[in-house]
Formats: sequence, C-alpha cells, structure tokens
Amino acid sequence: MIQLTARATIVGTPPLTEIHIPAEPYITVFDMAQDHNNVIYLTNDKGLQVFDGNRWHTVLIPDTILTRELLVDEDGTVYAGGYDFFGRVERNALGQYVFIDLTPDNNPIKFASIWEIINCQGLIYFRALNHVFQYAPQTGNINSWSFEGRLGDIICYAGEVWLQDRTEGMKVLQDGVWADSPIQLQDNSLIYDLQTLDDGRVFIHSQSDNWRVINGHEVETIAFDTPLPPLGSFANSLTLSDNQVVMGGKDGALTFLNFNDFTAQSFQLSNDWISAIIRANDGGLLILSNFTIYHLTWPSPWRIQNRDAGLSSDIFDLAVWNDHLYATSRAGVYMEVSQQQTGQGKNFKTLDWTHQEAWNLLPLNDEEMLLAESHRAYLIKTDQSKQALTDVIYPRVFQPSKFHPDRIYLHTELDTRLLSQQGEQWHDWVVAPGKPRNVIELTPDTLLITTVEGRFFKVILNDTLDAVEATVEMHNQAGIPASETAKLTLYEGPNQRIFGQTENAYYEFADNQLASSDMLGLGALLPPDQLSNMGLSPTGQFWVSSSDHIYLLDEQQWLTIDASEHIQGGIYAVEFMADQIKIAANSVILSYLLNHPHDQAPVSGKMLITAASLTPKDGSGPVAFPVSGSTPFTIGADVGGLTIQYSFTDIKHQTATQYQYRLVGHNNQWSPYSHNTQASFLELPAGDYAFEVRAKDVNGQDHSSPQLIFTVEPHWYLTPLAKTAWFIATLLLLWLLLRVYLWWRERKHEEQKRALKAIINEKTQALKLANEALQDLAHKDPLTGLSNRLFLDQYINDLIDGQVEQLAVIMMDMDHFKRYNDTQGHLAGDQLLEKFAQSLLTRIKRKQDLVARYGGEEFLMIMPKTDQQHTLMAAENIRSHTENQPEKTTVSIGVAFANSQPIQSAKDVFALIDLADKALYEAKTTGRNQVVVYNEKLEVTT
Repeated sequence: MIQLTARATIVGTPPLTEIHIPAEPYITVFDMAQDHNNVIYLTNDKGLQVFDGNRWHTVLIPDTILTRELLVDEDGTVYAGGYDFFGRVERNALGQYVFIDLTPDNNPIKFASIWEIINCQGLIYFRALNHVFQYAPQTGNINSWSFEGRLGDIICYAGEVWLQDRTEGMKVLQDGVWADSPIQLQDNSLIYDLQTLDDGRVFIHSQSDNWRVINGHEVETIAFDTPLPPLGSFANSLTLSDNQVVMGGKDGALTFLNFNDFTAQSFQLSNDWISAIIRANDGGLLILSNFTIYHLTWPSPWRIQNRDAGLSSDIFDLAVWNDHLYATSRAGVYMEVSQQQTGQGKNFKTLDWTHQEAWNLLPLNDEEMLLAESHRAYLIKTDQSKQALTDVIYPRVFQPSKFHPDRIYLHTELDTRLLSQQGEQWHDWVVAPGKPRNVIELTPDTLLITTVEGRFFKVILNDTLDAVEATVEMHNQAGIPASETAKLTLYEGPNQRIFGQTENAYYEFADNQLASSDMLGLGALLPPDQLSNMGLSPTGQFWVSSSDHIYLLDEQQWLTIDASEHIQGGIYAVEFMADQIKIAANSVILSYLLNHPHDQAPVSGKMLITAASLTPKDGSGPVAFPVSGSTPFTIGADVGGLTIQYSFTDIKHQTATQYQYRLVGHNNQWSPYSHNTQASFLELPAGDYAFEVRAKDVNGQDHSSPQLIFTVEPHWYLTPLAKTAWFIATLLLLWLLLRVYLWWRERKHEEQKRALKAIINEKTQALKLANEALQDLAHKDPLTGLSNRLFLDQYINDLIDGQVEQLAVIMMDMDHFKRYNDTQGHLAGDQLLEKFAQSLLTRIKRKQDLVARYGGEEFLMIMPKTDQQHTLMAAENIRSHTENQPEKTTVSIGVAFANSQPIQSAKDVFALIDLADKALYEAKTTGRNQVVVYNEKLEVTT
C-alpha cells in the first residue's frame, strides 16, 4: 500500500457570512465603507444605505442622480461623493444618518461625478472625471484643480498624492501644483486602482490586459503561475498584508494575488459583479455585490468546499490517488478537478463507478484503488475499469495490515474478513462474525476485535493466514464491567499503544487487561462519550476527533481545531496531507491549512443604541427620541409607549449575538438573553430612568452600551409648581375649616335647641303618619289593595257632604270563580283576584272615583259626576280586557245611574248599589260576560 503526503492545491472558499441588501428595481450599488462602530455604508443611484448590524437605514441625497464613492478617515468621519456633489455623513442625536453637503455653493466648477476619495496627510481629496477637490476638515477650506483630459486613479503614496492624467501621464502634487511624475507609463490606459504593496511597489490595475508594478521609478511587467482573466475584467482591488492583493471580478469571482511568488488563488462568491472590497474592522474582508455583502474571514486557515463546489450528501471518506482528491458519499464517488483555472465554477465531478452508496477508498498503487460500495468491494484502475472482488457482503472499511503488505482486513455490515490478492485473483474469508467496531493487529497473527453486538474477543490466525486457530473471549479477563466491554471501541495510538473508549471512560489495553487512562491528557479536554474517532497521521502524529473538533498531540500538548462553525452533523473522515488536513462531513469538505496565518482577531462589535421612538396617546405617529448626548431627555406625561432599538455590530457573527436589557427606575432586573433587538415600554410613571443593554457575543463575552438616561414628566397636577399650589390650597382649606368649626361651635347651642324642638315635631309628625298608616291599613283590602267596606262607608259620607248629583255605580263579579279556584287552586284564585284588582286601578283616571272589593269575587266602582256614555265605555273596557287575559276568565257587570236628584243620604247610595247589583244578577243569569244597565223593566243593554 502507499501513503500519500502530497502537497495539495489550496482550493475552496474561506468562511463567509452573507448580509442581504434590501433590493430596489433598477438600483445599482457602487461602493462600501465601514466606520469605527462597524456600521456599513453603501452608495447607490439614490443616495446611501446604512446597515447598523441589524437594520437598514436609507439616506436620501436631494437633487442627485448618483452617489458613487465613500471614505472613512482615521477619525471615523464618513465622506461621500457623487454626481456634482461631495460631503460627509453624520449620525445625529436621534440616531438618524444625515448627509452634510460640502460642495461650495459659489463654486463655478461643474464636475461630472466623484470617482475616488482618498485621505492623505489629514486632507481629503475628491477625484472627479476632470477635477480634483481638496478639503481640509479642520478649517473647511476647499481647493480645486481642473485638467484638460480625463483622470484615472489617485492615491496617497509616501506622503504624496499621485494622480493619473490620462492625457499626459502620472502627476504628483507638490506645493499645491500638479507636476509631472518621473514615472513614465508606456501604456497610459485608464487606471482603475493603484495598490501599494508592503515592499513599496505599486500594482497597476488598469483597463488593458497589461500586468505591471511600479518599482521605484520603473514600471515592470509581471506574470502569475495561474492563467488569469484579462486584467480589465476585474472591477476593483485591495492591498492586503505581506505583498498580497485581492481583486474582485465582474463575474463574481474573488482572486488573491501573491506578489512574493506570483501565485494566485480564486474563489467564486456569486454570479454578480464585485463592486467593492474593503478591510473589515475585525481583520476580515467585506465584499460587495449588487444584492449581498459578504464577510470573508481573512486570513483564515479554513477553506470550504460544499454544494457550490459540486458536493452533496454525507461525505464518508477521503483519499488521494495520483494527485487527485476522491470522496465517497451516499451519492457515489466524487473526484476533485485539479489545476482549476481561476474563476472556474464547480471543481468536483461525480464518477460513474457506482450508483449506490460509496463508503471507503483505499489506494493500492498508482494503478489500482479499492472501492467499498453498498454491496460489493471493487478494484478500480486508472483506465476507469471496475472489477468486482467479492459477492454481496456489504463492505464498509478497508484496513491494510501492518504486518502483511498483501493483506487487507475488510469491515462489513456482517463480519470481519481478510482480503488478499494472489496473482490476478482476489480472495476473502470470514475471520470473525459480527459487525466490527474495530480490528487491532497485536501481532502478525493475533487480532483484537470488538463488535457492535457487544463482543470483545481475540482471534489467533494460522501461519498461512487462511484460517482461525482460536477465538478467545476477553470479557472475563478485561478487568472492567461487562456493561463497559459491551460498548468498548479500541484504537491504535502512538508507540504501539492501544487505547479504549466507552461512553463513560478511557482505557489503555496492556497485558490482556484494560486499565483506566487519561489518554495522554485528552480526558481533560474531551469527555469519552464525545469522542468519535482517533488514529495516526502518515507522519505518526496522534489525532482524535469529536463530532466537530480535531485534537492533535504535539510534543505532549493537545492542539484544538474547532470546525463547529463550518459543518452540520459530524466529522466522518480526516485525511492528512503535508500542508493541510482535509475533513469530510455532511455535503462539505473542509481544508485546514497547516502553518497558515490563523484568524485570531477578537470580536470587534460595538454595542449601540440605534434608535428610540415615542408613541403619543393621541394615536399620532411615532416621534424620534434622542439616543446620544449627555443631557437627559424629558418625556411628557402624555406618551403612551417607548420603543428602543439596539444592535451589536459584529458583522461576522450577527446571528449568534444575544441581548439583555433593563430599565433602571422601572425594573432593575435584567431581561433574559434573547435575539430580540428592541425593547418596548408602555405608560411609564413619572420618574428618572436609565436604559441599559448588553450583548453576549459568539465567545460568551458581554458588551455594554452607554446608558440612555431620560425623565418622564408627571401630569400637570403632579408637577412641583402644582404641588406647591396644592399645598397652599390645603393650608387655605384648613384655615377655612377652622373658621367653619368655630362658627359651628358658636351655633351649636342654638342648633341643639332647634334640634330638640325638631325632635318633638318629628315625634308628633311620626305619630300622625303612624295613625294615617294604621287608618290606611284599616281601609285597604289585604289581598287586592283596593278599598274595603269600611272605607266605602267613609267615601259615601264624603259624597253626601259634597252634594253629588250625578253618580254611576258599576258592580262586577268574576264568572265561574269557584270552579277556577277549585281547579287551579286557592293560590291561583288569589292571584287572579289580585291581577283583576290591579287592572281596575289602571282604569281609574280621576281621584274622585273609587274602586273597592265588595266581597269575595265581587268588586264595586263608584264614579261621581260621570255621564252614562263614559261609564258604559269604562264597563265595557273592563269586560273586554278581562276576557283577553291569558287566564281566559270573564266578568259580569251591572251598572246603575242616579241622574235626576242629588244624593241626600247614605241610604240613597246603597239603594243605587243595590240596583247595580240587580243588573249584575241579570247579567249573570242571562249568559255572563256582559254589561247590563239597570232600568225599571230590567232591559239589557250591551
């Protein structure tokens, strides 16, 4: 077998974070900048877009058709330039981003758009198409120069300002005058960028395909080891450390150029043009395309190849064969295309070796390699031919023998086998049943095997390695509980040592026994239940992996490689090369570059309170609230709600940040950590408050914002002035109460006299009322509340005293009342009489009329000064009303009139009552439910 430690080409993409830009139709973004708070600024056709780490803000610039360039100076001031304008961007006390125009109002120069902004020796230079403006931030003075021809890039080099005049060549600014530079450009095509390298050389990124650097005063032609797209196809460039330049392509590719050895690497980021590249405050790179900002960790030891590289599914194994990287997966076998041209797309292709799951690869030599697919083991040759070496045995892992170069132990789903080659023939036989966890070669003929089924045994082979001489169960002599050996996995460590692992402990195997072990110090770093694999690299370095970490033992110290940010699921395979480690996981292959600059920059985010707004109770729109300044802000009492927004500007780990806040003066307890980026409060009571918020970054460190201090005013009646007025009013009230009290004391004696007299009067009146009440009770029928016979006598006497001439008497009797009483019950009969009485009362409209219960179910109505028509209408109304009630009862009525002579005595009244009674009798005997008027002939009138 061969061991490959070849130096692989560094491919893949460094770790990326994407920020999506709010898109508008037909809007193009041009440039990008990041201020000292990590806030990102973008220019576009309409103005600027600002990203504070969580939210986007829009800064519209009036009367402009294009905003193009940005610059952040050493003080953190953001400058912007566009079509016929330039200025700076500020964040006001309300947290809003506003544009301050610096274009002179009386400037006679009309220029066509700002194309570049630089800072040199504390002065800001704005380069337009034919003009250059110099702005002094300390004084506000502006100088300007006009040129006959068009201009190319402008840079600050060695304290001087260099400029390309596309008509005359390079210029340098000396004492306020643009002089000819000693640098002579044979090719004076448009220079997009001039990038200064660490060693003083200047790389020329021009429109032509002429790769050059300025070295001193000489212009030198250069070439790179990799074919590159035309130089003019790159949109922009940026100088990195150690004489490196990164360039953004119009096709979305990112190319890194090393000017030390003239090598190049390329990563495809998107399908859109890269319009800007800047150095991020955390040491990485920010790359701008038309719809996305990419944060690229740089420098980084990681390179990532995923579905964009052509990979999919779980990647089970990696192998290098003839300088190509191969990967097995559930989707088959992938091969990495080497010597990829810069800017090319997917660099993995799927081979047609199998359409089943591919599990393991083992290169044998430059001509042959073994493949374990779902059902059989195959021999693959360089001519892509494939030979089945086994029947269906479900192979999974090839394990070359340490002692027999022509023997391979084959792990299958069912057993452990020995695979060997004799000439052109391959043979395999079962060494031990059961799916193996591991196979350890103790000697040329002795194996230690543990299985998934829980067996732990030793196998002794014969001298010819074609049969088993003995199998020894190791459970009884292992020295650990049987429950532990059932879950045991063994690994080969350095110096022929054998280590074991269960869910609960680490062990070392020696003298046929297992003893507890700290795994050379690994136990302090990695619990045993998290270990997933271990082994030796081709150079003998001991390594261990968990689901997302790799640990390397280097001179008794464990080095930790954290891959948790870059994979999902877990690590399936680890492949060591001379300059990097390849890690296989779900749909991804990671390359960890050894001896490469590592990204150790701390989290650089800033905790900002970005905005606050008040919601009045009157329902009007939100009102902005100051978020900066040393003077506390005052809020009126009519505010219904307060909303505060905040952000931790860690662009790289923005989704990992968690926040908690508190409002001192309202609730001093911190809120639970969450990903929410705003806090709301409703109808805060009057008082002084301080809002605090802090963020926990990806490393668990806290970052706090300055306090936002404000005061909620009380209602007008609770203000200090109102309280003083209330105090004075209270004193006046107390004084008035004292005066009233004295007045009351003066009159108390007199009032007591009056009170005694009033008591006497009250007692007298009470006695009178009591008598009246008793008399009223005596005159009322207790069941119906109508007048009784006693009151009738008094009423008749009053009639006589009043000398009444017209008098009508109505006698009424409930028809068949006894039968109703017997069938419905006495209670129902009483209720019927009471209801009938109440209906009679509702028909008495005059005070002089009387309704009385005459006896039993008989009722009497006396109506003085009433004519016959009114009396008969009243009688008929009573009859019809009674007939239509739910009880379905009727009443018979007799009526008598006295119209000729005045009533002289009670006898006359009772005689009239008797006549009415006769008429009632006539009504009862002739059919009931009718009104009969008495006359001498007893003629019935209905």
